[in-house]
Amino acid sequence: MASKNTATAQVKKLGAAVIASLTPELVKEEFQFLQKKHRLGGHCYVATEAMYYLLGGKNSGYMPASIVHEGVKHYYLKHRETGEVIDLTAAQFRTAIAYQKGRGSVYRQFKPSKRTATLLARVNNRLSKKKTGKR
Repeated sequence: MASKNTATAQVKKLGAAVIASLTPELVKEEFQFLQKKHRLGGHCYVATEAMYYLLGGKNSGYMPASIVHEGVKHYYLKHRETGEVIDLTAAQFRTAIAYQKGRGSVYRQFKPSKRTATLLARVNNRLSKKKTGKR
């Protein structure tokens, strides 16, 4: 089992790769207006789903969760046992998120959505280039 610091470093590395791989076309049309407010606006679902699969899916101990914040539904990951939150797109908001008021949810499909599959391919490509030292 990895130490907490090693696990935290891995989460940060994966999270940074996800954020760096986000582009506007990954945002569903009905949430495009959020892109005008912040670069991360509208990306919470796809970023959260990608992180879920990168961490090992159901076996990771994390589950998707959501809350309505600043008038929009927002997604993030929450650990089933520790309550630790991973929210890659929280920076889009002006106010703190009351994660304790959020609700757990599940993904309806048993594989990444099409948008998430696109994002995962980008992330994996980015991470493999870093490993080999390519740009």
